[in-house]
Amino acid sequence: MLENQENSIVNPIKSEIYTGFEHQIITELCWTDRDLIYLEELNQQYKKQVLIATTYRGKRIIKATESVGIFSLGNYTIQVLPKLCQGTAIQRATTNLLFLLEYSGLALKQFKSYHYLLAGNLNWLEILTRLFVTSIQEEWQRGAYHCYESRDDILSVLKGKWQLEKQIYKPNIKHQFCVNYDDFTVNNEINQVLKYCVEKLYLTSKDAFNLRAIQLLRCLMAEVTLPKIITIQKIDNIKINRLNQRYEYLLEIAKLFLNQQSLLFSSGNIKIPAFFINMNQLFEKFITNFIERHHSEILFPRLQDYHIISQARGINKYLAHSDNNQSSFLLKPDLVVKSGEHFPLLLDTKYKILTPSDHISSSDFYQMYAYANRYNCPLVVVIYPQTGDTPARNENFQLQGSDKIIRVGTVDLRGDLHQSQEQKKLIKRLKELLQR
Repeated sequence: MLENQENSIVNPIKSEIYTGFEHQIITELCWTDRDLIYLEELNQQYKKQVLIATTYRGKRIIKATESVGIFSLGNYTIQVLPKLCQGTAIQRATTNLLFLLEYSGLALKQFKSYHYLLAGNLNWLEILTRLFVTSIQEEWQRGAYHCYESRDDILSVLKGKWQLEKQIYKPNIKHQFCVNYDDFTVNNEINQVLKYCVEKLYLTSKDAFNLRAIQLLRCLMAEVTLPKIITIQKIDNIKINRLNQRYEYLLEIAKLFLNQQSLLFSSGNIKIPAFFINMNQLFEKFITNFIERHHSEILFPRLQDYHIISQARGINKYLAHSDNNQSSFLLKPDLVVKSGEHFPLLLDTKYKILTPSDHISSSDFYQMYAYANRYNCPLVVVIYPQTGDTPARNENFQLQGSDKIIRVGTVDLRGDLHQSQEQKKLIKRLKELLQR
């Protein structure tokens, strides 16, 4: 369906898009007094400076902070891209951000031809919205998902199980039955999650194609109840089986939309659609998932049969115990290589920029020191993103009185990561950092 729509996509709603990178000045946008009200509301609701309205050389400009995301202010949209892509073209930076999301668990591989959307002057949130709503349409056309749901009701006919214990306490009900029955319905948890997301996206999207698709879905899903709130935990609790497995990738995208970074701020008549991405988490998930997927090419041969555990699941350690024997100061490396009680390699990621003159911060080094000693690990690697014209970093720090090493390295994610050549370069770089 997406391939057939490639040539029919139109964007009659004109919404200017201004793009910048983290901590970059967006000189093309000259803010107005009304824009200032939106910005103040946005910063106040998020309890931090998401965007800064200031002046530069006598001109009103907006400066991005560390918040990566999409911010819709009035008739224009501000797109802030991650600093790890700074120095590349906007289209490549957008493509790479989608690649990072894909490797971090978002099932974009279901969409074989989403790259053509980059030519349509869409920001990455509109691209995700396009893929999401058109895919729901496709699934609905194949046949909306039905399943049996338990219902409690009062009916004039006896259906399912007669709940006598409830009937006794309702003597005013005459010629009716309190019953419980299984209903084969479209009004189930999966469709309620999708409808909830569709309604949220209707408030944030400015693309005409997306809005038309959303309006159509609202009609198609009229029988589905709109919940007041849907949480990530509720989606995680949905059991995936062979009958609903085709919806699993849509639920993963729904989780991204419903994460705490996806908010609609409102105060009075002011509504500010804003969508945030936690780049600390995204950078960590990308690096760890990339290593896990390509471990046979990255890790030293003798480590390839070891267990690779992300977030140290099940093997977290503590630095100390308090007087009442309460464990304190949890250690949680991003990636652990383990064999029995032996930990030959630990890895941690930091979404910070190291300039040529910067050293690893004391707090980061002390954290790696704690990993090395508590896990008795001979090699602890901490990885930072490489940006601008800064050279690649690969520094070793051998701990005093020990053969343990803390290695500080950077990875360059500015190339076209969809190309196999760039992926091979990243594999080679990680191999250099992780092998002793």
